[in-house]
Amino acid sequence: MSVGTSEAPFSLEEWYATLAPLQDKQRLSVSRISAWTSTESEESEEKDVPKAAGEGSSLAAFLARVADEVDAASATQHDAQIEALKQTIADLDALLASIDACQVNMAEMRAGLAFVEESAQELMGQAEGMMAEQSKLDKLAEQISLRLSYFSVLPQATALVSSPTNDIVETRAFLDMLKRLELALQFMNSNSHYSDAQLYQMRISHCLVRVMTMVRLQFAKRGAQTTDTALAQLQEVNHTRDFTSDTATLDLYSGPMTEALYGGFVSLQASFRPLFAELEQLETPSAAPSAALIAVVPASGEEYHEILEECRATFCRWRMLLAKESLRMYLNDHGRRIQSPQDLAFSLEQAAGFVHGLACQEVALYTTFFCAASLKGRHESPSAPTRLLHALGEQLLAFASSSLPSTPHELAALCAVFQTMPPPKATALPLATSGSDLLDAEQQHQRALAWMQPVLHDLCTRLVKSANAVVKSDIVSFAPKHEDLLYPQVLLEQRQAIAEEQAALAKATREKVLKHTKRASAVGAGLLESLVGDRKALALFSQPSAAVYASWYVPVRTSLELLAMLHTHVPISSLIDVGMKCIDGAQSAVAHAANLLRDGKYGAPEGAVGAVDGHLFQLRHLFVLQELFYSVEIASRSAVSHAANDPSDMQLDAPGMQIFGVRVADASVVLDTINSLWSATRFLSSEPKVPPLSHDERSHLNQHTQTALDTTRQQLHTSIVDASAMTSELASANLALPLQIFLAQAQRAAPDASKALAAWTTFQQSLDVNLDELREKVLVYISDDATVANIMDTVVKRTVETYHAYKALVDDIHTQDGASSESLSALAPPHEVQAMLTRRLQPALDRAP
Repeated sequence: MSVGTSEAPFSLEEWYATLAPLQDKQRLSVSRISAWTSTESEESEEKDVPKAAGEGSSLAAFLARVADEVDAASATQHDAQIEALKQTIADLDALLASIDACQVNMAEMRAGLAFVEESAQELMGQAEGMMAEQSKLDKLAEQISLRLSYFSVLPQATALVSSPTNDIVETRAFLDMLKRLELALQFMNSNSHYSDAQLYQMRISHCLVRVMTMVRLQFAKRGAQTTDTALAQLQEVNHTRDFTSDTATLDLYSGPMTEALYGGFVSLQASFRPLFAELEQLETPSAAPSAALIAVVPASGEEYHEILEECRATFCRWRMLLAKESLRMYLNDHGRRIQSPQDLAFSLEQAAGFVHGLACQEVALYTTFFCAASLKGRHESPSAPTRLLHALGEQLLAFASSSLPSTPHELAALCAVFQTMPPPKATALPLATSGSDLLDAEQQHQRALAWMQPVLHDLCTRLVKSANAVVKSDIVSFAPKHEDLLYPQVLLEQRQAIAEEQAALAKATREKVLKHTKRASAVGAGLLESLVGDRKALALFSQPSAAVYASWYVPVRTSLELLAMLHTHVPISSLIDVGMKCIDGAQSAVAHAANLLRDGKYGAPEGAVGAVDGHLFQLRHLFVLQELFYSVEIASRSAVSHAANDPSDMQLDAPGMQIFGVRVADASVVLDTINSLWSATRFLSSEPKVPPLSHDERSHLNQHTQTALDTTRQQLHTSIVDASAMTSELASANLALPLQIFLAQAQRAAPDASKALAAWTTFQQSLDVNLDELREKVLVYISDDATVANIMDTVVKRTVETYHAYKALVDDIHTQDGASSESLSALAPPHEVQAMLTRRLQPALDRAP
């Protein structure tokens, strides 16, 4: 195509306006393509432009060639590309239309999805409601089925209990049926409003009674067979032992003995323990329900208790046969070795250990068959296992009763053997021992202690009887020898030791409980303070220091020794009874000895003892007996607070069994008693304000015992007041004897001035001779400074009274000539004499000789 005939090309704006009307985004895209193609074209033009070869001829050719290229550039040579672009634009329009259609479809689909979701939620709610209703119906069906099963249990149970033999009792089906019957009975008891519930309740109860009867009969049959086999095994063990050896003893814990005594009960326990556990739930009204759906209203279990109690009694009879047979074998073995009382004591101690080990194992075995709560009987009657344990104690007692000692010391030693029985060595029975109701070793030990009751009761009776004999022979009927009444020589020889020991005792008391003490010196007789001074425990009836104890009269020492042996081994009522007899007897013996001292038949060498020694001797020992009496009362108070909570005190559960073993006293009670006895300033003339026994403390004492306490307390107080009054009266009479003689003569004849002066002179001499001696004797016999001061005050008071009467009579004598009248007028007034006597009789705090 030539340049002259070609059409002018469209401009880009014309292209946009006519051939390709585009939107803004499309126009931008085309502009970018145009700019790119324009750049490509310019580069190619630059490459294709021919260069002028020269200045002349080539210029025309060059211009011509350029004109041809211009003509070619204006020609339409891109039709194919334009057509392709048009096709692309058409395709893009179609895609845009499809996109619009898709957007419309998506909107419609979203609306449909929202509708579907809303409908699905409604359907799910309805489905959940139907599922809940279905679950409720299922549970209701289960409950209905369960309740119907309670009404349908009787035919199956009747078929089972109608078995021709009782061997079915030991099958699993029988136990399952028993549980179902138990549940059915509980259901009938708690849902009596159901139709015929009472009738079914009666039938199920009768069926359960039949079941229990079958259990009892089968248990009796199997247990009797097992017991016979065990007895035969025991005999075989006994026959196979080597009796020629002195060291051969029957070992309870050996393999053959354990197998013989307990091996046969393994299968018996495995078969019957589950049955007894179910029956015990029926027996116990407070048993927990076995089904969660049942609100149980427990029925009375008395109808089941009798059958179960019969099973327990039967079991204990079997065990009693075996236990007594093994104990018989053991005692026969030891009996042939007893040659002396020492052998008996040793054999009895060994036998006690054997019996206690056997008792512990019997308790452990019992709790593998029955619940531990049944170890104690109902009401006041002892349980079957308690009777079994008592039988063992009675058998041991029968073995030793003919050879038991008779002295209190030996009997107390035997009581201590039993009351301090340690737990046996731990052994495992060949039985199933799992379960929360079983007892541990310590609990078995405490339960098994009941076997000691017959032994301790017999020993206690013998001990009290022996103690009463000692009271009669060694206290009431005590005949003193010369060396028994070497007073005040005994006290003078031990004066230094007594003073030192009492000072140490008082210091120990104050250091231990300073806040309770009201005195700085040794107080009282030292018996109660010896309890407080012991840093280990407040053990009642403890001996004071050796020097103080040796200075007591023999019957008083015997009383303390006897009560020290008794108080941990006898009931508190027996202790009080023997204690009051000891104190009364010792009081009589002391009074008799005091009369012997006053008469001068006994005592220190001639000239060293006087009439006042008898009264001081009696007063000294009355103070000891008073503290001994209040020690008995402290034991009575402690019996309430300690013995009931101390297993070693042997408070057993049998009817009529009294408290044993009052071991320690409360410190505050002891100190309050000491302060009440010895802090009062007028205790010699008025009864000490010791708190009487409370109602609770008297509740375990009978009327006879209470009367004995009150009578002895009053007698002691009266004797102390009388002895102190006699001491003061005799001492003041010795001091004022010259004045009393003058006063007596003045009543028969007119008083004479010379005789009055002679009486005054003799009175002064008497004071010089007797005051120091009286003071020393009172200090030797009486340990408490306040008591000494009280006695001295009374002596001074009575002596001054005599002097006052003498001075009044002298003042009435008519004035006579001579030196006598002048001397009489210079006599000291009574208050000066009183001051002088008080000063000279004032007890020194330093008791060193």
